[in-house]
Amino acid sequence: MNCIETRDLLLQAESLAELQEPTIAHVRECAACGQLARDVERLEQEWRELPLPASADVAREAFLTQLAATR
Repeated sequence: MNCIETRDLLLQAESLAELQEPTIAHVRECAACGQLARDVERLEQEWRELPLPASADVAREAFLTQLAATR
């Protein structure tokens, strides 16, 4: 596993938990890829902590109503 492959996998992963052992091993051994993994994890956490806009509930209900109508 090299840095280019590892970076691609880190940036494409839905979560770091889905990474395979060769990628995890590289992240442990490579300071740059380890830092990228920490940065990705931190950004993901910060993103999840952002408050939803006030219109989110209305949009969700409209989506679910439209979805139900197509069934």
